[in-house]
Amino acid sequence: MKSSSLINLFSIVACSCLLLAGNNANADDLSTNQDMLDDNNSASILSNDWFLVDNRSSLSQVTQLGNNNKSTVNQSGDNLAIVTQVGNGNLVDINQQGSDNLAVVTQVGDYNEIDINQIGQSNVAVGIQLGGQGFSIEQIGDNMNVVVTQMAGY
Repeated sequence: MKSSSLINLFSIVACSCLLLAGNNANADDLSTNQDMLDDNNSASILSNDWFLVDNRSSLSQVTQLGNNNKSTVNQSGDNLAIVTQVGNGNLVDINQQGSDNLAVVTQVGDYNEIDINQIGQSNVAVGIQLGGQGFSIEQIGDNMNVVVTQMAGY
């Protein structure tokens, strides 16, 4: 499967998870008169190169809605990482060493944790969580694929 097809698939999966979350994905600190304040979200992205779309060279994208979410992405080479978090207190740590690795994370709910470590080439890791869960994916080698979906209370 080509990388663009995988990215489209992951986008569809991420949107589906957001729809499944329904009213559980909200921000209690918002009013009609203010933007999000004191959200304490943090993102740390270290990529050797910024992105080229079709001939990508380390594309990193983080979207966080909620409070106290943290994302850390370390990449080198020709990698892609997309993190989307909706909720509070979610943690993501992605480390990709090598080339042509893909990591996509979608978390909906509170206090989810995902740790993805890819060392090698052409590895794909997808993690999707709804509800407070945690897991770790470690891929050492080449051409490995893993998809983890966890739902708690849905």
